[in-house]
Amino acid sequence: MGGTAMVRTETGGADPFATARLRRSVLDAWASSPARFREDANAEEDHTRGGYRDRVIVELAQNAADAATRAGVRGRLRLTLRDGVLTAANGSNNNAYSVGARYANGPLDVAVAYLQSNQPGGVNAPRNTGGSLSSSDGDAMLAGGRWRTFGAGAHYAFDHATIGFVYTRTILNDPRELSQGGAYGTVNGQLLTFSNYELNGRYFLTPAFSLGGSYTFTQGRFDDAGRSIA
Repeated sequence: MGGTAMVRTETGGADPFATARLRRSVLDAWASSPARFREDANAEEDHTRGGYRDRVIVELAQNAADAATRAGVRGRLRLTLRDGVLTAANGSNNNAYSVGARYANGPLDVAVAYLQSNQPGGVNAPRNTGGSLSSSDGDAMLAGGRWRTFGAGAHYAFDHATIGFVYTRTILNDPRELSQGGAYGTVNGQLLTFSNYELNGRYFLTPAFSLGGSYTFTQGRFDDAGRSIA
């Protein structure tokens, strides 16, 4: 070999982690010693073929746990196998899903529903304020770790009257913000719960005119680290 080829790279802008210098030193070492390049390439091949064999899921879970620990949030790993491709993603940042069911039989009508939103309002890093429940436009009434709401209602019709009952239960883990008059107020707690009980009725004086009324009782609870506020 008649001489040593030196590989140089030019970078622009800030480089706070000195990646250009590290990259240049590695490239220089490979250029001056082809055997070193082959050794490094063999080592990488060994890792991919043997080092992580049967440990792919464990390594992905460990990476997700490390990322959640650095961000200071509860981690959740979603694995998807589609068309032979395994995808790992953290799908818990400001998404939501709901399910409901209804039963009707003559004068009786019964329905149930459930809503869950993970990190509503995007309070955790990385912030996703424009997700399923956006805090950027005030859509998220509650912001925190996990928002769950369960509701059930029943309705019965008589000849000239109807009567109904509705119950909802809302649970917010790690409450961070509450919507108050178009702005968000900051709270720091462990658990926030609301239970609503509603009784309603209507009486039809004529087919086109009726009188109705309802009564709602709300029971709330806020738990902080060392105290409980009812």
